[in-house]
Amino acid sequence: MFRKYFLSILFIFLVFLSTILIQNCESNPQSFESKSLSVVPSSGVIGTKLKIFGVPFDTSAYAWRITFSNVGDFIWADSNSVDTIYTYVPFGAQSGDIKLNSSDDSLLIKDFLVTEECADNVNISWSNLNYKIDKKASIFTIMPVISEFIWSVENIQDTIKISAGYYPGDFCIYYHLHLLDKGVNQLPQFLSGYALEETDYGAERIFDLDKGIIKIQDWHVDSLISGRVFSTPWNNNYSFWYKFDK
Repeated sequence: MFRKYFLSILFIFLVFLSTILIQNCESNPQSFESKSLSVVPSSGVIGTKLKIFGVPFDTSAYAWRITFSNVGDFIWADSNSVDTIYTYVPFGAQSGDIKLNSSDDSLLIKDFLVTEECADNVNISWSNLNYKIDKKASIFTIMPVISEFIWSVENIQDTIKISAGYYPGDFCIYYHLHLLDKGVNQLPQFLSGYALEETDYGAERIFDLDKGIIKIQDWHVDSLISGRVFSTPWNNNYSFWYKFDK
């Protein structure tokens, strides 16, 4: 009799425990603690390319919104596969957490170290990025590919006018960057920069480049210039590459 009573009580307890565990899993299916993400490198300057891995990812285009500490806007992943996301450290980022969000998942990387400060003006420096800027990287493409642009450069009395535009649909975006050549092996001087957005129905918006970092990789005004501009996440962020005809 006692054995039967004990087994009945044990059965009820196990059913009760199973119910609680199931409800807990259903109410918190994307718990940060259940995820084990890694990022390489674990620290970096503005513009550093990051590899994030450790869990299965949604592979659809524009699935992941990525937010860095102290940056109000998210950025899209540069690319994502079933096991890897590539992104970069945006302008304005400070040391802290990196948040990844999709329509049905939320992930967290804690304590990422940003080793470069962002000023309230436009700074120019030699590139300290962990990748090379080439012609392919400077040709902007939309997924799926709708439009792309190629840079053009004018040299007018040592003022280097760099520009490009693209037409992804019902609007156009043009980038303009003016730099003053200071001579061989010298960083150029920033003069001005802006992004111009024009719609098919005539409206336009101008986004001045008033805060950011311009990282110069090549600066030879008689052969090759290249670099990357970092500013607020949705304006004035691009790589440029131009080879002068001999």
